[in-house]
Amino acid sequence: MADIMFFSGDINYTEIYLRTGEKMVSSSTLLRHEEKFNHFIRVSKKYLVNPDYVSGYELQGKSLEITLQNGNHMKVSRRRVKTVLSSIVAV
Repeated sequence: MADIMFFSGDINYTEIYLRTGEKMVSSSTLLRHEEKFNHFIRVSKKYLVNPDYVSGYELQGKSLEITLQNGNHMKVSRRRVKTVLSSIVAV
């Protein structure tokens, strides 16, 4: 679990990205993973992120983009900005 950087959901399967750069595929939905890994942050309809791997963020007006330790950038959905910001600042 500590090696998981983020999940990327696509309908009925989920791609799991590890800190080693490996990618695995799960036949579970992103919602199932969100229920199981409750300390992860849902940043959008597509992404569930491990807050331990968030290295930074950029807030421009009402728009938020987070950066992971591997260099990936993810836009946070507008309705989740406040929740995500409070979660990553608390870490």
